[in-house]
Amino acid sequence: MSTEHTKRKIELLRLTDELVEDILSMSDEELRKEAKEIDLSAEADRLRALIEQAELRARKDKLRQAQQQVRSEKEQRSRESSATNVDVARRIMGKLRDSSNESVRNGLMLAARKANKPIDQLSESDVLGLAEDLKELDLWDGDENE
Repeated sequence: MSTEHTKRKIELLRLTDELVEDILSMSDEELRKEAKEIDLSAEADRLRALIEQAELRARKDKLRQAQQQVRSEKEQRSRESSATNVDVARRIMGKLRDSSNESVRNGLMLAARKANKPIDQLSESDVLGLAEDLKELDLWDGDENE
């Protein structure tokens, strides 16, 4: 808690104590007179509005926290999925590179040439792009078990 916040809280507690003292020291007649001057219905409406605003702020804060948590979880899943896809694509490309099917090897070489690097030195985005190229060439349908 900040020093400023602590000071304000102490001042508020002192003010509260003084108000309570004033109310307790009033006579019954003074209390009745004060009560007549106060529009209880308006005060009740004002307090209800304050409570509703506080509840709304609390709900909005909860919603923002939940939205942030959802975003974080989506980002985490996306990172995990991307890493898995890259690993799978690298394994498949290794299998295709060793394939006895000449058209498969030629297609892989064409796709790798486009990336301009050996398969094991490709970045994640290059590997995923290469996997898309292989799918377009009908050399791989995206199945990990191929």
